[in-house]
Amino acid sequence: AENGIGTINYNAWRHSYIFGCNQLAWFSPGRLLSYVILEKHYTHIRPYTELAYQELLESLEQTVLPDGGYVEGPSYFDCVGGFGAMRALSYYARAREKTLFEVLPDCIRRAADFGAAVASTDEESDVVPICDCWPIAHTLLAGMAAALPESQWVNMYRKALNRSGGLPNQFFALQLDPLIPESAPPLPALVKLPVMGIVASHRAWNGQPVKLFLMGNLADAGHTHEDKGSFVLEVAGETLACDAGTCDYASPFAREYQTAQRHSMLLPTGTPERPAPECPLKADIRPDAEGDEVRFHASVELTPGWKNYYQHWRRTWDSPSPDQLTITDEYALETGDGVDFLWQTPHPAAVEGSTVRIQAQRSILTLDIPPGCSAKVESLPLFNSKATQQRIVIHSPHREGALQIVARWRLRDQ
Repeated sequence: AENGIGTINYNAWRHSYIFGCNQLAWFSPGRLLSYVILEKHYTHIRPYTELAYQELLESLEQTVLPDGGYVEGPSYFDCVGGFGAMRALSYYARAREKTLFEVLPDCIRRAADFGAAVASTDEESDVVPICDCWPIAHTLLAGMAAALPESQWVNMYRKALNRSGGLPNQFFALQLDPLIPESAPPLPALVKLPVMGIVASHRAWNGQPVKLFLMGNLADAGHTHEDKGSFVLEVAGETLACDAGTCDYASPFAREYQTAQRHSMLLPTGTPERPAPECPLKADIRPDAEGDEVRFHASVELTPGWKNYYQHWRRTWDSPSPDQLTITDEYALETGDGVDFLWQTPHPAAVEGSTVRIQAQRSILTLDIPPGCSAKVESLPLFNSKATQQRIVIHSPHREGALQIVARWRLRDQ
């Protein structure tokens, strides 16, 4: 009552900014649990419990976007759907003898599309590790799967259980597991979160999943990277174009992972300093996309944030079938002598004549090197010293134009 709740309440009174970020949600499990325990001993506690519950709902409505997205990425969404707000809501529901569904705010119910957009088809990952994020999301999945039993959060949760051989986050998941069905509908062909600014395409190819994820931006979003216009490609349960996500913040790799040079971007060359966009970016970047079970097309204006580097930059993705993708960058430089097209992958890659070849366990991808361009493959260290990231660099010496990169892939046994 004095040292725990007193301190949390003081912070809620004094620092109103914690309602508009992830902090109040992180504080709420301790706050709600303490109150419902104190209710058993003191007669005038209940109104304060109700106030803490209402303040949590107020904070969630400020931080979860109207499209159900979350600007800080899937890992920090744990403060909403996992060890933060969802755990606090479960304590409150038990104390009031209600179901979890009865105490959920509408904003959490909107997060089904967010789950579908970030759900990874890579067999070793739960989520696409955008922003300051890890690919494994055990503590998040049970809460969201219980809250949204017809969403992709269910499939992510069951996938994590099958991979790990047991319930993640035992004490929390054991309470929620009876509420979670064995499966949910498959991934939708196209998911768009226009406020958060992300797009995901899901198609089947030779019985295998193909996912293409495009990164946009909500102005002033936090915990984001220099990656607007970057993309992730997953084919047949493996990641062929990757995002390194994040690592221990105490490591210098955490900052390096945030840079444009660690994402699949188009970067000016010949500049006196490392070319980088504004971050956090004070502009909305919203891809315009359309597609179905066969085809996909998207384009986005990426000039904002690149002051002194680009006069204009527009990126287009065209995929008429699930086994090919053409990326076209239309650009004009303000500074620099050319551009580097970057493709990041965790798999071995090599330049072979007029193509670059990526060899995964199940598939092989080739990138055509445009006439007049050169290519090389760089091996980049990672926080995990046993792994590396391959950066494919296709250089164009032109200060303006349209650089077109064609990617094709096939299964290794074809």
